[in-house]
Amino acid sequence: MHEDNTFPYLRTRIILTRRSVRAAVLRVCIVPKVIYPVLEWLLHRIPDLKKRAYLAKYLVKLEVRNEFLADADVADLYEQVIPLQHEFMQKRCSN
Repeated sequence: MHEDNTFPYLRTRIILTRRSVRAAVLRVCIVPKVIYPVLEWLLHRIPDLKKRAYLAKYLVKLEVRNEFLADADVADLYEQVIPLQHEFMQKRCSN
């Protein structure tokens, strides 16, 4: 009787071979058809993407825990943020 662990070298070799085949398939099929077009798209739009990245940090909705919102001053400031974000978006994004 042969148990599963009698040929660990052979089993390891088969697994490595399968992995190398998968890696080769990824290199040949996926990289040129998927990665290259994505990189091309990104590289052609660097100025626009930089602007979006800059604006994003100011337009992300703030997450404030309820225990902090219980403070009236914090709640007031939090309520003022949303209109200011809209105003910022109108001024900066219209350019």
